[in-house]
Amino acid sequence: MRSFAMPNHRRHMQQETPMAQLQKIQIFSFKFTFINCVACISRIITLKI
Repeated sequence: MRSFAMPNHRRHMQQETPMAQLQKIQIFSFKFTFINCVACISRIITLKI
């Protein structure tokens, strides 16, 4: 039973992997843009002061 269940589970994991990678990329890009935005805002504030 276990030997039958494992390949199915592995196939399911392989199907899930691209979505997980896409989600990681989206989260990373969001963090990157957020950090850039914060840096830009702080730069504008320091320029005004």
